[in-house]
Order: sequence, then C-alpha cells, then structure tokens
Amino acid sequence: MNARLPIDVDHRAMDVVRHLRGSPEEVFDRPYGGYLLLMATEFDAAAMHWLRHNAVRLDAMTGSDVAFAVFTSTFRVAVGVPGSPAAHPGRPELPLPEVQEHGTVRHLLTRGKLGTLAAGDELTLRTDGAGATARAFGVAADLPCLLVIDALPGEQVEIIPLTGVDLDGVVRLAGVALARLSRAPGLAGFRRVAARLVAIEQRIHADEALAERLSARLETMPAPELMAEPVRRAYERARAALAAGATRKFTTNLRHALPSDVVRAAGRRAFDQRPELLHTDRTMRTLAHYLRDYPWPLPEPQRSAYQRVVERYATGATDCDELIEQLKARNTEIVDRILGTLPPLASLVAGIEDRQRCAAATMAAQLRDTMARLDTLRAARRDLITELAAIQVPSLSAIVAECASTTTIPVHTRKIGNFASAYAGAALSPQTLQDLSRAAAQ
Repeated sequence: MNARLPIDVDHRAMDVVRHLRGSPEEVFDRPYGGYLLLMATEFDAAAMHWLRHNAVRLDAMTGSDVAFAVFTSTFRVAVGVPGSPAAHPGRPELPLPEVQEHGTVRHLLTRGKLGTLAAGDELTLRTDGAGATARAFGVAADLPCLLVIDALPGEQVEIIPLTGVDLDGVVRLAGVALARLSRAPGLAGFRRVAARLVAIEQRIHADEALAERLSARLETMPAPELMAEPVRRAYERARAALAAGATRKFTTNLRHALPSDVVRAAGRRAFDQRPELLHTDRTMRTLAHYLRDYPWPLPEPQRSAYQRVVERYATGATDCDELIEQLKARNTEIVDRILGTLPPLASLVAGIEDRQRCAAATMAAQLRDTMARLDTLRAARRDLITELAAIQVPSLSAIVAECASTTTIPVHTRKIGNFASAYAGAALSPQTLQDLSRAAAQ
C-alpha cells in the first residue's frame, strides 16, 4: 500500500519519523498489520533495475494487510515528450521542492524550465529527506535496507540490508512472511479495532480542539454593555458634529452604526438644515465671547452685531445669557428633529446587547454539547482499548526474523528508542498507550 505523504520530507523528516515510530497510520491512510519501508540514499544501476521491477510486486504482495513505501534520496523517472527534437535536457537533476512548487514535472517542462527533452530521456529527482529520515531512525549506516515495523511499533525494528544480498531472495522472504502474517489469528481483529480506535482518537482530538477554542472565545467575549458602547459613542459624536453644522462628520460617525441608506437620508436632511445649524452655533460662540471678553454695555461694532442677532430672532430676550439659551434651544430643536428620524439609540443598544447575550448562550450550549460528546467518545475509547489489549497482535518483525533464519539473508535488530514517547502528537495519544499498556497487563 502506498504512502499518502509526499516523498519529499526535507522540512518534516522528524514528523514522519515520529509517526512511523509511534503511529504509522498517521503516514499511511489507516492502521495496517505491519509496515515495510525500503530506504536508501542512492541506488546503483543494478539495484535501481531491481527496484523498478519489484516495487510494484512488493506493493501488490503487501495487499491490504501491510503498508509498503520507498524512501530514497534520488529517483530517476523517464520523461516522454512525443515529437520533441532529439536533444538532452538542460537540467537533468531536479530538487523535489522545485517540482512541488510548480505542481508537477509536466508543468516544469511546459514552462521551459528544463530545456528541450526528447522521448525516453530521464530526469533524476533529488531530496535530502530520505537521508534525514534514516539518520533520525538510526539506520543511516545500514542503507540501503528494508525496514520492518510492527503494527504496534515497539522499541526496536528489524532491518534487512540490501547490499551484498540476494535481492530476489529478499522478495521471496517478504512473500513468505506476508503470507504467514495474513493467516495469523488476531490480525483481522486488530485491524478492525485499531481502525475504530484511530477514528475515535481523531474525533476526540477534533472535539478537544473545538472545546479549547470555545472556552477561549467565551473567556474573551466582551460583555453586552461593552459591545453597545461603540454605538453610544457614535451617536454622541454625531450629535456634537450636527450641532456644529459639520454634516460630513455627522454622517461619518454614523457610518459603522447604521445602514448606509439610513445614514444617507439623515445626511441629506442635515445638509438642508446646515445653514441654520452653523449660524446658531457660531452666534452662540460669538455671544459667549462677548460676555467673557468685553465690558457691558458693549462697544461698537460689537453692540451693532449683538443688536442684529436680537432683531433676527426676535426672541424677546432681556440679556445676552438669555439670548444664548434661546439660540441653544433652537439649535437643539433642529438636531433633535434630524436625530429623531434615526432608529432610537435605546432600541439599537438593546438589540446589540440581546444579540451578544444570545451568542454567548449559544456558544456555552455548544461547549456543553462538545464536552458531553467528549465524555461519550472517551468512554468508547476505553472500551476499544480493553478490546484491543485482549487481541494477540501478530508481529511482522518476528515473523520476518523467523522466516529469515532458514535462509542466508541477514536480519538485524535496531533500537529506535522509547515506544510510548514516540507517540507524542500521533494518532494514538500517550494517554491511550498508557491505558492500553495497563489493560494488557491485567
């Protein structure tokens, strides 16, 4: 079975190694009864010929019971360009990141990135990821080799070297071992329960992440009163701008608080009243200046200006203070009339606060549902762990070692580190593994 991750692992070799050592189903599409990894930095011509003729055969032999993948630093691919002139490529060797950047080798060709190619020419793809993966696995000195990993990886793996051995014999050995594994009792049960356990783990991980996001949003969600504060400030600033006759500033302050058609209509009404608003505001300011900075009775020309104000408004005011108050009342009456055409501030504030309370209640209910679902999923996980611990899972590495003992093909054991710690961040969490270990010990 082929891997679903790309061969190029330059920037995530350690992630691939961690998953292969702990939860290979993170690299492959689902849990398998074992994993065969063919690893090499370079293949000589004979090995490349063997690989080309046997990779598909090995993949077919593994079937649905065992996963098979190839990790190599270089790989030659034939590029057929029918009708192209018989010229060699300008760049016969490519780093895989460049291929991935352009999507496919075909895109590189069609965009003229490789020069002219003839049908039958070969390109060599190159990546440093295979070497980094082998070093992290601790098998760099054994390359090229076939790595044998069990369904539940332990602290060691079996390695079949591919240098100086009968390569066809390796294929025959793999075929015998795979046949024995497929007949081993417990394999079907393991795959069935493991697949369900991985699915449960993924749902738990997703719900835990969702619960964390919901909790964080609830903790940082503003109070309903604070959500309405921008609208209050917008109305206050709009009123002040309107009283001063600043109609453009008036509409600007309302732009984010009200629908645009409402703001435009209010802006037109404010513009119609702008002359009177400007006059009353400026007259009040002038009269306040007279009261503050001039002696009374007023000297000329201030006295004549004051008299013109009195005559214009015919207010019957007996002094300047009273006249200012009357002008203020006139200004306020115009402002209130225009603002009265807008949605009431109280109803806007109440609506915003109600929506915020509703959003918080909905989010809290979603969090409660998520936590309840997590409880159910964790209970199901415990049941599956108990069921999995009762299954005698066949060991592919042990079967390979036993089958190899009757041949001349060497099989070496390599330590790969602590079993449980390798699962950090993989499909089966450390907690699940600890639970599985306890269940198996009972």
